[in-house]
Amino acid sequence: MRVLLWISFPLALLLAPTTAAAQGQPPGFKATSLAPVPGGGDVAECHMDGQVLRCLLYGAEAEGASCDAGGPVLRMTLPPKGPARRDHACVDEAFHGWRELGRNRSWDHESFHCGRYYAAAPGVVGASDVVRCVNASDRGFTLDGHGTTRLVSRAFRKRVAATPRRGVVSVAGLPIAGVPRSMRRSVTSNEVDARIGPADSYDAVPGRCHSRWSDGLEMVFASFAGDTRCRRLKLQEATLSGEGWRVRVGRRVYRTGDSAARISSNARRYRRWDGAFALASMPFAGGRTPAVLAHVSKGRIDRFFLFIGGAGD
Repeated sequence: MRVLLWISFPLALLLAPTTAAAQGQPPGFKATSLAPVPGGGDVAECHMDGQVLRCLLYGAEAEGASCDAGGPVLRMTLPPKGPARRDHACVDEAFHGWRELGRNRSWDHESFHCGRYYAAAPGVVGASDVVRCVNASDRGFTLDGHGTTRLVSRAFRKRVAATPRRGVVSVAGLPIAGVPRSMRRSVTSNEVDARIGPADSYDAVPGRCHSRWSDGLEMVFASFAGDTRCRRLKLQEATLSGEGWRVRVGRRVYRTGDSAARISSNARRYRRWDGAFALASMPFAGGRTPAVLAHVSKGRIDRFFLFIGGAGD
């Protein structure tokens, strides 16, 4: 009898979250330990409230807010389509039964996609974990451990920054340059999924994965160090096609659809790809290699090619 009682106690603990869900707790997740310093937003809890997604950022100041009962907590509300809204909620007790959303992991429910990743906060010394949520129309928000919230839209995905001599600095909101900028970050497929959402289609062979998104973004992840798991492969190259892509190289900005006449006179033709011009380069294997290529068809830029080189070659 004693043995049976001893076994049933831990089983009850294991089944507790399932029981809570069965009692009507809405779908959601929590992200703890976001803040790198005391005083920042340390815990985010997101859950469905009818047809909308609501996220609370505990530890962040809700300026100008007051409550008759409970304390003011910063809140972001996101509908299935359209922009997010920022306000506050009066909370005296929160749900704690949701599963933890780990770094470089994502959560999907109906038309909503949320991901958690690590990034430097704009204008703040240090770095923080960031939770980013978007809806079916690619509108949404980010919140981080510094108590900072930002509204985001699809436009951020179609931005690339590079320097003429150091190559790609960021693509689709993903930082590529390290600290200092001459160092490179190895961006994994797992991190990309968390940051911009999973690809619409994949092709995979051992040591190489090709991911495609419907807005014209393609990324190739690879490893020359023996790793064959797609989610751990490193970003090697990317192709940008379709409308709306904006590539900044130094102070010069290029867009898909621009006339070929906008290409700098200093850009060199790339002989290995007919119609391509090298807009930026980067150190590579003791020399230099093109890092940003613009391809011209019928007198206009129709796509860009980016070399990241994170696979270990």
